[in-house]
Amino acid sequence: MAASRIPAVFFDVYMEAFSRIIVPEIHLVCRYLGRLNPELLRKALRLALDAEPVAGCRYVRRFIAPYWERLRPQELDTDQLVMEDKVSESRFEERLVREFLSRKLPETGPRAAAMLISAPGGDTLVLKVDHRIADAAAVKAFSYGVCNTYRKLSRDPGFVPAPNKGPRGVDQILSRIPRKSGPKMLALALEEARSTAKPFATLTFSGQGREEGRPSFALRTWDREWTARALEKARMHEATVNDLMLAAYLRALTQETGWKPGRALRIMGTVDVRRYLPGHALPGMANLSSMYCLNLEYILGDDFSQTLVRVKTLMDKAKENFLGLPLMVGGMMLIGLLPAGLKMPAVAGPLLVGGKKDNFPPGYTNLGVLEPDRLSFEGERPVQAFCVTPAARPPFFVLGFSGFSGTLTVSAGTFSSAMPAGRVESLVDRMGQELFH
Repeated sequence: MAASRIPAVFFDVYMEAFSRIIVPEIHLVCRYLGRLNPELLRKALRLALDAEPVAGCRYVRRFIAPYWERLRPQELDTDQLVMEDKVSESRFEERLVREFLSRKLPETGPRAAAMLISAPGGDTLVLKVDHRIADAAAVKAFSYGVCNTYRKLSRDPGFVPAPNKGPRGVDQILSRIPRKSGPKMLALALEEARSTAKPFATLTFSGQGREEGRPSFALRTWDREWTARALEKARMHEATVNDLMLAAYLRALTQETGWKPGRALRIMGTVDVRRYLPGHALPGMANLSSMYCLNLEYILGDDFSQTLVRVKTLMDKAKENFLGLPLMVGGMMLIGLLPAGLKMPAVAGPLLVGGKKDNFPPGYTNLGVLEPDRLSFEGERPVQAFCVTPAARPPFFVLGFSGFSGTLTVSAGTFSSAMPAGRVESLVDRMGQELFH
């Protein structure tokens, strides 16, 4: 039986603070040519809330020692756990965004839900998970677990997955850093902190206005042919797909904003620090995404190739210096021992000040690659899948991408009250021009 209370770990509180600048939800979307069984899906998701105990909880805010409180079975057995909808192909994306992506999880309910959208061309499964308990890697693992349970239930209706009682804390990472590396890690943290603020004025892509209504999402998938063309550019420079997307994002931002030297070309990115664990995995469902700062200062390069080379050089150096760990370790040193009630303003305060002064850089996240076989059901293999970047609250902006079977999908969520959807679409158009021409 799952514990009735699960202590909130550092990154739970960290993401609770970050919910001041983003809507803390990550979505995974899978399209199939055939039909899924709604009742089997509902049962698989319900069992997943027991298999991953923190997913079946509500967050209890406290100044000291906040925690996740396990919901009663009748609170988990809700009709809203799996919503169903039938649409025409022409209205699919509209319904996807309006009826599920933009609809927030109730604070008093479980931290995951699903929607099954039936269209003439097949069914689409959409999973929504609270970002406070899971980053993209954990959302993918949770989704794979739901699909695996569905497959096993189709053969054995009595199947029950074993509960995951693995650790969720950042101590799994910190314990692997040798004590003698402490001074170097502190020096790297200070260097990275300087990079976030020097030069002080930064490139921005800000929403001007208040948060009103629900967020809207820009979704763009580039097919295998276009993606292969872009990846060839990366191979020519021995760059990663992450380097490639960062370079395209930066160049598109400068064009869309009319950038001129005087504001640093700076991006705040996220990185999964599971990369420092054996097998790049943590047993427990958790958020283990730290941050890094990519700062080109005022040197963009004359063309895409020059920008890509500069991005690759800086990212290679960051990887040599434990990408993601300096800011995480520095943050732990500064606020790790503070009670949650003081961690919140310590994390959110500087971000909100930067936003108010229109001096906070655009955000960026690599949501990773989705595995088709692990998202398959009995006789049904996905033909399209992608993760959706959390929506940003104004004036902030975050863009992300994910990969699937040789395709790339870019996503960004904004509030139309602050940023017209056409502005985001234009930014993504410019990224495409940089990647494919």
